[in-house]
Amino acid sequence: WLLGIKEQLKRVKERLNNSLMLVPPLNKIIGYDLASNVSLNAYNKNISLTESCLELTSLSESDFDKYTNPKNMV
Repeated sequence: WLLGIKEQLKRVKERLNNSLMLVPPLNKIIGYDLASNVSLNAYNKNISLTESCLELTSLSESDFDKYTNPKNMV
């Protein structure tokens, strides 16, 4: 039973971290056009937003995590 909850929490975290709703805070950092390209690239290639951002911008993974922290968006 507890294992099932842990697996569900893992899935929730994965889905949250790959949600396109994380892109808007990047508008202030990399601009609207590039932020929208990051989300479109992630969607089209079925990759994470982090991977897409690293592929298309000069932001580091830690910068991406800092700017797109869901806790700061609530």
